[in-house]
Amino acid sequence: MKKTILLWLFIPLFSACDLEEIPDGVTTTAVKFEIWFGNTGEIEENGSAVIELAEGGYVVVGYQEQSVNQNNEGLIVKFKADGDVVWNKRAKLGSYATFSAVQRTADNGFVAVGTAYMSAAAQNDVFLCKFDQNGSLSYSKNIAGPLGADYGSDVLVLNDGFLILGNTTGNSDNQILVIKTDFNGNVLDSKTYGGAGEDRAVKFIKTQDNGYAIVGNTSSFGAGQNDMYLCKLSSTLALSWQKSFGTATEDNGSDLVEAKDGSFILVGQKANGNAPDIFIVKADKNGNKLWEKSYGTPFYDYGNGVALSSDGNILLCGTKGDNNDLRVFIMQLDEAGNQKWERLFSRYYGTDIKATKDGGIIVTGARNNPIDNEEDVYLIKTDKEGNVL
Repeated sequence: MKKTILLWLFIPLFSACDLEEIPDGVTTTAVKFEIWFGNTGEIEENGSAVIELAEGGYVVVGYQEQSVNQNNEGLIVKFKADGDVVWNKRAKLGSYATFSAVQRTADNGFVAVGTAYMSAAAQNDVFLCKFDQNGSLSYSKNIAGPLGADYGSDVLVLNDGFLILGNTTGNSDNQILVIKTDFNGNVLDSKTYGGAGEDRAVKFIKTQDNGYAIVGNTSSFGAGQNDMYLCKLSSTLALSWQKSFGTATEDNGSDLVEAKDGSFILVGQKANGNAPDIFIVKADKNGNKLWEKSYGTPFYDYGNGVALSSDGNILLCGTKGDNNDLRVFIMQLDEAGNQKWERLFSRYYGTDIKATKDGGIIVTGARNNPIDNEEDVYLIKTDKEGNVL
């Protein structure tokens, strides 16, 4: 069954745990659907991240953009397990805002992190919002970093607060930023990491040894313009080690996951002439490369998300094609990085992927709406083989 629904939404301005691996022994039949939703007219919506809820259903965050005035607002949407929308909300501070990550909190609410443009003088700040279980805004905060312009990339829920991953940028400097807050969003500590070049973080995870692993890109420590970057932090946020992977040109990291044996699987992009290829690296628990693979076409191939199934297979999502026909893909690799299958979906972007409790796969991103030619949030739920039919 394919369930393709366009929901016309008038989104009201409001008055912890990533499931990277599905449980062993799952035998249930996966629900399948393919939906997109958004406003009509010159308004775009994009999905940046998705989580599955323990009771069933999903939450997606991203942003809504009005094409006329570029007035972005952070967007959070809760879905039922069958893809029906439960509620959706927007939030912003300053001129515009976006969400890039979301997690479930212990009170069954949600914490979302992204970026807010406060003013021309203040530039960008890290944007932190807490929502209750019904999507009502509990609070929103902008957090300024040390260098001027700051961006929020990811968030983790800890026992005593939130840990935020981001980037802080000055005149010719870009460093990785990690901020610790309490549950009310008050800053308790912050750290920066990087070298003399440009260093950016995209995603992080809590590791089995209670430390943290970060993926992104670096020009400080790599072999060329930019390399895929992996670093490990201790539980106290001290830098344990850092590694780079790539070529002498442009390579980037987008997402990572930790395997049961403590190794890391990273996905991103690798330079290949004028068009990038999907780039996958497996590193041991100390960051030493075990293998790398690249997959591509003569056109553009972007690896944006990675997850693991319960049987150890690697799940990827991203975007591929030429500029006139970019499409969402889901790909499965075996434990050695060899491709087992690939599925292509509609235009445009696949940004995040998770393995689900029923043995399936959930992906979010953005889809072209053929009615108004604007982007809508895209949510794809497949079985374990990537099928929606």
